[in-house]
Amino acid sequence: MFDDLTHRTKHWLRYQKTAKTKYYLHSPFVYSFFTNFIEGAPTDEIKKIERQFSKAKNNPTPLQIQDYGATPGHYTKRVLDIAKNAAIEPRFGALMHRWLKQESMYFVLELGTSLGFGTAYMASAKPDLEIYTIDAAAEVQAYAKSLHHDLALKNINYIEGQFDQVLLPLLKDMPRIDFAYIDGNHTEEATLRYFEWIKPKLHEYSVVVFDDIYWSAGMTAAWEKIKSDASVSLSIDLYRQGWVFFSKEKLAKEHFTLRF
Repeated sequence: MFDDLTHRTKHWLRYQKTAKTKYYLHSPFVYSFFTNFIEGAPTDEIKKIERQFSKAKNNPTPLQIQDYGATPGHYTKRVLDIAKNAAIEPRFGALMHRWLKQESMYFVLELGTSLGFGTAYMASAKPDLEIYTIDAAAEVQAYAKSLHHDLALKNINYIEGQFDQVLLPLLKDMPRIDFAYIDGNHTEEATLRYFEWIKPKLHEYSVVVFDDIYWSAGMTAAWEKIKSDASVSLSIDLYRQGWVFFSKEKLAKEHFTLRF
């Protein structure tokens, strides 16, 4: 744990030194990403989710966790602890929400439902999205379902189970993946494995977002391999998240670290 904290601190300091604002961007695509999506205005849907998030941060309800990832075990956590320490930060949820409002986005995969806030940000972008979200913790996913019911979100498909057991069967039924959010099993091997598994369903306009890319040395090693993968055209480092794009025709092989 101490080594992971040291790793995160080192890379946070490096991020603070290297992250660029829009005024230093030479790529029209990345400049547009910054101004239209990072700096985009909050929508009514975003505001509704943020109100629910504020409630969750004060909710002492205990939930049973079945963790099969980097810290495996069965244990109990309160909703407020998950919200404060593990749930998606609202600004990152809002960023994904704004991206998914685009017409080309339709089929979405999420690995790691957790409390369901990331799912909610994505699903609320537009009603014709089709979201598939996987989590192994039944009580946590039940909380997410309740949250989504309160937000009147009806375009979410829930899969309960371990990623290694349910992801490949799910992929057979998905026609393609326009957007994937990978936020679970934070190990180098698993992250790279899931990336390889979803590759056949990606296309040139797909986007894959990896959460917690500096959570550990293993996650950072996975991120370095992913952004240099031959299939990836352009990558964006937001410290908490790493975004990768695949268009060979419109995007040059470049990497950007953006201040967020």
